[in-house]
Amino acid sequence: MTATPMSDAEISPPGTVAVVLAGGLGTRLANTLPGIAKPMAPVCGRPFIEWVVRFLAASGLKQVRIATGFLGQTIEEHFGRVPIEGVDVRCVRETSQLGTGGALLNAGQTCGGKPATWLVCNGDSLILDSLRGLFATLVATHAEAAIFSRRVPDASAYGSLEVGLDGMLRAFSEKPSDCGAARPPGRASRAGLLTHA
Repeated sequence: MTATPMSDAEISPPGTVAVVLAGGLGTRLANTLPGIAKPMAPVCGRPFIEWVVRFLAASGLKQVRIATGFLGQTIEEHFGRVPIEGVDVRCVRETSQLGTGGALLNAGQTCGGKPATWLVCNGDSLILDSLRGLFATLVATHAEAAIFSRRVPDASAYGSLEVGLDGMLRAFSEKPSDCGAARPPGRASRAGLLTHA
């Protein structure tokens, strides 16, 4: 797995801070990877979360905050041993489960002020695609937020988005507890990337 290098100019606006959500309990993988934080699952010789951070680095991001929680010390120790060149990677531990919004706020306190733009992503999922369109949408539409998604034939195992012909979000559905539950066709699956200006 390799991330295609992109120039810094592709990431706009400047001063973006990425927050990688990596504090979940990983209950679905607990039997497969006992004692391992889900973002630390090995993929091609590296923990998966390292690939996420390397992708962000290749996309021109210079500041990454990793919101850790369950078994977070393993993530913190890894990036202490394996720095990513050109990127200020800091782990921010949650002392209790804060949820997505709480994790973002908690990690954001380490940024020394409000960044121009936040990029929020999951530490256990990744789409290797240019982020140029995501940021271009923010700039062109003056939108307050944009979500990176990918259309899939069956979105039943994912959180999904219903998007109008104008590209505006109409509805958001979390992943159902019964992953086999039917979903309307033609929905886009949330790819775990959200920008907020």
